[in-house]
Amino acid sequence: VAFTPTATTTYTVTGTTGSCSNTDQITITVTPAPTVTATATATSICAGQSVTLTGSGNASSYTWDNGVTDGVAFTPTATTTYTVTGTTGSCSNTDQITITVNQAPSAVVTFTPNSNICENMNVQFDASSSVGATSYNWSFPQGSPSMSSSTIANPLVSFGVAGMHNFAVVISNSCGTDTHNGSILVDVCNSIDDLNNGKSMVAYFDNINNNINISYENITQGTYNLNILNSLGQVVVSTKLNINNNEGLITVPFNENAKGIYFINIYNNDAKFNSKFLK
Repeated sequence: VAFTPTATTTYTVTGTTGSCSNTDQITITVTPAPTVTATATATSICAGQSVTLTGSGNASSYTWDNGVTDGVAFTPTATTTYTVTGTTGSCSNTDQITITVNQAPSAVVTFTPNSNICENMNVQFDASSSVGATSYNWSFPQGSPSMSSSTIANPLVSFGVAGMHNFAVVISNSCGTDTHNGSILVDVCNSIDDLNNGKSMVAYFDNINNNINISYENITQGTYNLNILNSLGQVVVSTKLNINNNEGLITVPFNENAKGIYFINIYNNDAKFNSKFLK
Protein backbone atom coordinates (compact mmCIF):
# COMPACT_ATOMS: atom_id res chain seq x y z
CA VAL A 1 0.00 0.00 0.00
CA ALA A 2 1.46 3.33 -1.03
CA PHE A 3 2.21 5.97 1.58
CA THR A 4 3.97 9.33 1.72
CA PRO A 5 7.08 9.58 3.89
CA THR A 6 7.58 13.00 5.47
CA ALA A 7 11.29 12.60 6.35
CA THR A 8 14.24 10.34 5.60
CA THR A 9 13.56 7.09 7.49
CA THR A 10 14.97 3.56 7.74
CA TYR A 11 12.22 0.98 7.58
CA THR A 12 12.54 -2.64 8.87
CA VAL A 13 10.61 -5.51 7.38
CA THR A 14 10.18 -8.81 9.29
CA GLY A 15 9.41 -12.03 7.43
CA THR A 16 7.87 -14.91 9.46
CA THR A 17 7.29 -18.61 8.74
CA GLY A 18 5.86 -20.54 11.66
CA SER A 19 8.06 -19.79 14.65
CA CYS A 20 10.93 -18.60 12.46
CA SER A 21 11.49 -15.02 11.28
CA ASN A 22 14.08 -12.78 9.70
CA THR A 23 14.42 -9.06 9.01
CA ASP A 24 15.79 -6.60 6.49
CA GLN A 25 15.98 -2.83 6.32
CA ILE A 26 15.71 -0.10 3.71
CA THR A 27 16.23 3.62 4.01
CA ILE A 28 13.93 6.02 2.16
CA THR A 29 15.57 9.40 1.62
CA VAL A 30 13.07 12.25 1.47
CA THR A 31 14.48 15.30 -0.31
CA PRO A 32 12.47 18.47 0.45
CA ALA A 33 10.88 20.15 -2.57
CA PRO A 34 12.77 23.31 -3.51
CA THR A 35 11.34 26.67 -2.53
CA VAL A 36 10.19 28.61 -5.60
CA THR A 37 9.05 32.23 -5.86
CA ALA A 38 7.87 33.93 -9.07
CA THR A 39 8.82 37.59 -9.41
CA ALA A 40 8.40 40.23 -12.14
CA THR A 41 9.83 43.63 -12.91
CA ALA A 42 6.20 44.84 -13.01
CA THR A 43 2.86 43.12 -12.53
CA SER A 44 0.78 45.81 -14.28
CA ILE A 45 1.98 47.23 -17.59
CA CYS A 46 0.67 49.09 -20.63
CA ALA A 47 0.18 47.32 -23.94
CA GLY A 48 3.48 47.24 -25.82
CA GLN A 49 5.67 47.39 -22.73
CA SER A 50 8.05 44.57 -21.80
CA VAL A 51 8.44 42.68 -18.54
CA THR A 52 10.99 40.23 -17.14
CA LEU A 53 9.95 37.17 -15.10
CA THR A 54 12.40 35.54 -12.73
CA GLY A 55 12.20 32.44 -10.56
CA SER A 56 14.00 32.53 -7.22
CA GLY A 57 14.51 30.21 -4.26
CA ASN A 58 16.81 27.22 -3.71
CA ALA A 59 16.05 25.26 -6.88
CA SER A 60 18.80 24.35 -9.31
CA SER A 61 16.89 25.58 -12.39
CA TYR A 62 13.72 27.48 -13.28
CA THR A 63 11.49 27.08 -16.32
CA TRP A 64 8.36 29.03 -17.32
CA ASP A 65 5.28 28.18 -19.34
CA ASN A 66 3.87 30.25 -22.23
CA GLY A 67 7.26 30.37 -23.94
CA VAL A 68 8.86 32.63 -21.33
CA THR A 69 12.59 32.34 -20.61
CA ASP A 70 13.69 32.97 -17.04
CA GLY A 71 15.30 36.38 -16.68
CA VAL A 72 14.69 37.41 -20.32
CA ALA A 73 12.41 40.37 -21.15
CA PHE A 74 9.34 39.80 -23.35
CA THR A 75 6.19 41.72 -24.31
CA PRO A 76 2.87 40.24 -23.13
CA THR A 77 -0.11 40.88 -25.39
CA ALA A 78 -2.86 40.16 -22.85
CA THR A 79 -3.35 39.69 -19.13
CA THR A 80 -1.92 36.23 -18.35
CA THR A 81 -0.99 34.08 -15.35
CA TYR A 82 2.48 32.56 -15.73
CA THR A 83 3.76 29.45 -13.90
CA VAL A 84 7.42 28.88 -13.01
CA THR A 85 8.74 25.42 -12.13
CA GLY A 86 11.86 25.15 -9.97
CA THR A 87 13.71 21.82 -10.13
CA THR A 88 16.43 20.24 -7.99
CA GLY A 89 17.30 16.70 -9.04
CA SER A 90 14.04 14.80 -9.36
CA CYS A 91 12.19 17.24 -7.11
CA SER A 92 10.29 20.30 -8.24
CA ASN A 93 7.93 22.99 -7.04
CA THR A 94 5.90 25.74 -8.72
CA ASP A 95 4.72 29.30 -8.21
CA GLN A 96 2.54 31.65 -10.26
CA ILE A 97 2.34 35.35 -11.06
CA THR A 98 -0.21 37.33 -13.06
CA ILE A 99 0.83 40.13 -15.42
CA THR A 100 -1.99 42.59 -16.14
CA VAL A 101 -1.81 44.28 -19.55
CA ASN A 102 -3.68 47.60 -19.64
CA GLN A 103 -4.85 48.96 -22.98
CA ALA A 104 -4.42 52.59 -24.04
CA PRO A 105 -7.74 54.48 -23.99
CA SER A 106 -9.99 54.68 -27.04
CA ALA A 107 -12.62 57.42 -27.19
CA VAL A 108 -16.24 56.69 -28.15
CA VAL A 109 -18.58 59.71 -28.09
CA THR A 110 -22.31 60.10 -28.68
CA PHE A 111 -24.73 62.95 -28.07
CA THR A 112 -28.49 63.12 -27.59
CA PRO A 113 -30.45 64.42 -29.38
CA ASN A 114 -28.29 63.87 -32.45
CA SER A 115 -30.52 65.76 -34.91
CA ASN A 116 -32.98 68.65 -34.97
CA ILE A 117 -30.96 70.44 -32.30
CA CYS A 118 -32.17 73.97 -31.63
CA GLU A 119 -30.50 77.02 -30.18
CA ASN A 120 -30.21 76.85 -26.36
CA MET A 121 -31.39 73.23 -26.31
CA ASN A 122 -29.61 70.99 -23.80
CA VAL A 123 -27.51 68.30 -25.48
CA GLN A 124 -26.32 65.28 -23.49
CA PHE A 125 -22.80 64.27 -24.54
CA ASP A 126 -21.60 60.83 -23.46
CA ALA A 127 -18.15 59.25 -23.55
CA SER A 128 -18.85 56.56 -20.94
CA SER A 129 -18.54 53.81 -23.58
CA SER A 130 -14.91 54.76 -24.22
CA VAL A 131 -12.42 51.94 -23.65
CA GLY A 132 -10.16 52.31 -20.64
CA ALA A 133 -11.06 55.90 -19.74
CA THR A 134 -10.39 57.08 -16.20
CA SER A 135 -10.69 60.84 -16.82
CA TYR A 136 -12.35 63.15 -19.35
CA ASN A 137 -11.40 66.64 -20.49
CA TRP A 138 -14.09 68.26 -22.67
CA SER A 139 -13.95 71.41 -24.77
CA PHE A 140 -16.98 73.23 -26.21
CA PRO A 141 -15.59 76.54 -27.57
CA GLN A 142 -19.04 77.89 -28.49
CA GLY A 143 -21.08 75.98 -25.93
CA SER A 144 -22.27 76.63 -22.42
CA PRO A 145 -20.34 75.63 -20.43
CA SER A 146 -17.34 75.95 -22.75
CA MET A 147 -15.29 73.49 -20.67
CA SER A 148 -16.45 70.55 -18.60
CA SER A 149 -14.91 68.90 -15.56
CA SER A 150 -12.32 66.25 -16.34
CA THR A 151 -14.21 63.76 -14.17
CA ILE A 152 -17.54 63.95 -16.02
CA ALA A 153 -18.20 61.39 -18.75
CA ASN A 154 -21.56 62.83 -19.83
CA PRO A 155 -21.75 66.65 -19.64
CA LEU A 156 -24.90 68.60 -20.51
CA VAL A 157 -24.21 71.47 -22.94
CA SER A 158 -26.24 74.01 -24.90
CA PHE A 159 -25.36 76.23 -27.87
CA GLY A 160 -26.87 79.69 -28.15
CA VAL A 161 -26.07 80.34 -31.82
CA ALA A 162 -27.15 78.34 -34.85
CA GLY A 163 -24.50 76.73 -37.04
CA MET A 164 -21.90 73.98 -36.96
CA HIS A 165 -20.07 73.86 -33.63
CA ASN A 166 -16.92 71.90 -32.90
CA PHE A 167 -16.24 69.99 -29.70
CA ALA A 168 -13.47 67.77 -28.40
CA VAL A 169 -12.82 65.37 -25.55
CA VAL A 170 -9.50 63.97 -24.37
CA ILE A 171 -9.83 60.72 -22.42
CA SER A 172 -6.95 59.46 -20.32
CA ASN A 173 -5.69 56.57 -18.26
CA SER A 174 -2.29 55.54 -16.93
CA CYS A 175 -1.30 54.28 -20.39
CA GLY A 176 -1.97 57.46 -22.37
CA THR A 177 -4.66 59.62 -23.95
CA ASP A 178 -7.01 59.59 -26.91
CA THR A 179 -8.71 62.62 -28.45
CA HIS A 180 -12.08 62.66 -30.17
CA ASN A 181 -12.93 65.72 -32.28
CA GLY A 182 -16.48 66.18 -33.49
CA SER A 183 -19.06 68.72 -34.58
CA ILE A 184 -22.73 69.34 -33.91
CA LEU A 185 -25.25 71.18 -36.09
CA VAL A 186 -27.53 73.61 -34.26
CA ASP A 187 -30.61 74.97 -36.06
CA VAL A 188 -32.47 78.24 -35.56
CA CYS A 189 -35.74 76.32 -35.12
CA ASN A 190 -37.86 79.48 -35.20
CA SER A 191 -41.20 79.44 -36.91
CA ILE A 192 -41.33 80.60 -40.53
CA ASP A 193 -44.14 82.87 -39.34
CA ASP A 194 -41.85 84.65 -36.93
CA LEU A 195 -43.00 88.26 -36.80
CA ASN A 196 -45.46 89.71 -34.32
CA ASN A 197 -48.91 91.19 -34.82
CA GLY A 198 -49.87 89.08 -37.83
CA LYS A 199 -46.80 89.99 -39.87
CA SER A 200 -45.24 87.12 -41.77
CA MET A 201 -42.51 86.19 -44.21
CA VAL A 202 -41.96 82.86 -45.95
CA ALA A 203 -38.63 82.04 -47.60
CA TYR A 204 -37.92 79.09 -49.87
CA PHE A 205 -35.16 78.02 -52.25
CA ASP A 206 -35.81 77.85 -56.00
CA ASN A 207 -33.35 75.15 -57.09
CA ILE A 208 -34.12 75.67 -60.78
CA ASN A 209 -33.14 79.32 -60.89
CA ASN A 210 -30.84 79.32 -57.83
CA ASN A 211 -32.87 82.02 -56.11
CA ILE A 212 -34.24 82.59 -52.65
CA ASN A 213 -37.88 83.64 -52.96
CA ILE A 214 -39.25 85.61 -50.02
CA SER A 215 -42.97 86.27 -49.86
CA TYR A 216 -44.36 88.62 -47.24
CA GLU A 217 -47.57 90.18 -46.05
CA ASN A 218 -48.58 92.76 -43.47
CA ILE A 219 -44.95 93.87 -43.27
CA THR A 220 -44.06 97.41 -42.31
CA GLN A 221 -42.46 99.19 -45.22
CA GLY A 222 -38.79 99.99 -44.86
CA THR A 223 -35.28 98.64 -45.22
CA TYR A 224 -34.37 95.23 -43.80
CA ASN A 225 -31.02 93.48 -43.40
CA LEU A 226 -30.76 90.01 -44.96
CA ASN A 227 -28.03 87.54 -44.03
CA ILE A 228 -27.72 83.97 -45.27
CA LEU A 229 -25.39 81.74 -43.25
CA ASN A 230 -24.02 78.28 -43.97
CA SER A 231 -23.96 75.47 -41.39
CA LEU A 232 -20.59 76.70 -40.11
CA GLY A 233 -22.14 80.02 -39.16
CA GLN A 234 -20.36 81.85 -41.99
CA VAL A 235 -22.26 84.63 -43.77
CA VAL A 236 -22.41 83.77 -47.48
CA VAL A 237 -24.92 86.46 -48.54
CA SER A 238 -25.42 89.87 -46.95
CA THR A 239 -27.67 92.46 -48.53
CA LYS A 240 -30.49 94.94 -47.95
CA LEU A 241 -34.17 94.44 -48.71
CA ASN A 242 -36.26 97.49 -49.56
CA ILE A 243 -39.92 96.74 -48.89
CA ASN A 244 -42.13 99.41 -50.42
CA ASN A 245 -45.57 97.83 -49.96
CA ASN A 246 -47.35 95.69 -47.39
CA GLU A 247 -47.15 92.42 -49.31
CA GLY A 248 -45.24 90.98 -52.21
CA LEU A 249 -42.42 88.69 -53.38
CA ILE A 250 -38.69 89.39 -53.36
CA THR A 251 -36.15 87.29 -55.24
CA VAL A 252 -32.55 87.10 -54.00
CA PRO A 253 -29.90 85.38 -56.18
CA PHE A 254 -28.16 82.51 -54.39
CA ASN A 255 -25.08 81.15 -56.16
CA GLU A 256 -23.47 79.05 -53.42
CA ASN A 257 -22.39 75.68 -54.84
CA ALA A 258 -22.06 73.79 -51.56
CA LYS A 259 -25.03 71.63 -50.68
CA GLY A 260 -26.36 71.64 -47.13
CA ILE A 261 -28.49 73.57 -44.67
CA TYR A 262 -28.54 77.37 -44.85
CA PHE A 263 -30.04 79.85 -42.41
CA ILE A 264 -31.82 83.11 -43.29
CA ASN A 265 -31.93 86.12 -40.97
CA ILE A 266 -34.06 89.13 -41.97
CA TYR A 267 -34.36 91.98 -39.50
CA ASN A 268 -34.51 95.66 -38.73
CA ASN A 269 -35.18 97.63 -35.57
CA ASP A 270 -38.88 96.73 -35.61
CA ALA A 271 -38.99 93.02 -36.42
CA LYS A 272 -36.99 89.94 -37.28
CA PHE A 273 -37.50 86.77 -39.29
CA ASN A 274 -35.46 83.54 -39.11
CA SER A 275 -35.75 80.49 -41.32
CA LYS A 276 -33.67 77.81 -43.00
CA PHE A 277 -33.60 75.86 -46.23
CA LEU A 278 -31.83 72.86 -47.71
CA LYS A 279 -29.88 73.23 -50.95
